[in-house]
Amino acid sequence: LASWLPEGKYNLYMSATVDGVEYSAWETFVITSKIPISSLSSAPDSKYYPHLAAETGEDLKKLNEWMQDGSTMEGITITLTKDIDLTSETVWQPIGNTNLDTDTGVPFKGTINGNGNTIKLEISSEAQTCIGLVQINEGIIENLVIEQYSKDGITFGDSSANASRGGAICVMNRGIIRNCVNKANLKAYTFWGVAGICMINYGTVENCLNTGNIEMVNDDLWGGEWIYSSGIAAENFGSIINCVNTGKIIAQELQYGPNYVNNFSGAIAARLYNTEDTTA
Repeated sequence: LASWLPEGKYNLYMSATVDGVEYSAWETFVITSKIPISSLSSAPDSKYYPHLAAETGEDLKKLNEWMQDGSTMEGITITLTKDIDLTSETVWQPIGNTNLDTDTGVPFKGTINGNGNTIKLEISSEAQTCIGLVQINEGIIENLVIEQYSKDGITFGDSSANASRGGAICVMNRGIIRNCVNKANLKAYTFWGVAGICMINYGTVENCLNTGNIEMVNDDLWGGEWIYSSGIAAENFGSIINCVNTGKIIAQELQYGPNYVNNFSGAIAARLYNTEDTTA
C-alpha cells in the first residue's frame, strides 16, 4: 500500500465469514512518505519502502552496510532531511561494493536526493584510495552539496602502490548526477584521475558546479595515457551539460614521449571521449 497511497492516516475495514460466522474489524494505519533509515534493521524492499530519509551520518553508514551486503537500492529514493556531519569519520569507504579495477560488484542504482542539504567530511587518512560519497553510480544523485571532504593539507595516496582516485560525488558515474555542488578541496597522488564531481563519467552530469581546488601531485611517468584532473569529470565518455568550474586545477607539467602522455588537466574535463552535448 505504501508504494502508491499518498501520505496520511487511513482506516482499513476487514471482514470475513468463517463457518457461517461473520467477523469484521477496523484497523487504523499511517503512511509517511519517507521512512527513516535508522528505523530499519536491513535493506528494504522497494515495493514497500520506496522513500527513505537520511537524517544522520549513521544513516549513510547503514546505507553503505546494506550495499556491502549486496543491495543496489534500486527503486528507492533516499532524501536528506538536514545537513549531515561526517567529520568524525577519519576514513570513508564510498557507498557501494565494487571492484573498480575489474568493474564488478554492486553499484548504486537508487536515488540520493540531497534536497539542497550538505554533507561535510574531514577525512584524515592519507591511505584513502577511493574518493567520493559513492563508488559507482548507476542511479541518480541530485540536489546535493559536498561542503568539505578532507582535513586541510591531506594528500590522498602517497605512492604508486597506494595511489588514489575519484571525485567528491562519486568515483565513476553511469547514471545521472544533477544540480550538485562540490566545495571541497581535493589533493591526490594519482595515476588515474581526480575531479570535483566524478573521476569518470559514462552517464550524464548536468547543472553541476565545482568551486573546490583540485590538485594532482604525482610527477612520476607512466607508460600509456594516464593522470587526469579537472573540475567536473577527469575523463568523459558521456554528457556534461551546463556545468561550471571556478576552482583551481593544479597539475604537474604535461609529460609526453614515445610510450606515454601524462598529466592531462582541464576546467571541465581533462579528456573528452565524447563531445556531443558537452557545454560549459
